[in-house]
Amino acid sequence: MRLFDISPRKFGLLVSCYTFSAGISSFFGAFVLDRFDRKKILVWVYIGFAISTLGCALSPSYPVLLAARVVSGLFGGLTSALI
Repeated sequence: MRLFDISPRKFGLLVSCYTFSAGISSFFGAFVLDRFDRKKILVWVYIGFAISTLGCALSPSYPVLLAARVVSGLFGGLTSALI
């Protein structure tokens, strides 16, 4: 919380934005992902998750960190839908 001088409210938003985006993408991904080969989709989802997690680690400001967490949650939700 000291890195970007994040208040507890902003920290809660960081945590919840990942959870909500993962839940939404998992729900909608369950309907779409069955149409494709699981191995290929899993590789692409893991690549997207790794890049978005790296984006979280290298984010220079709070808004960029928030956006990277949302994208990371989207790929994390797709991973749970695949598994």
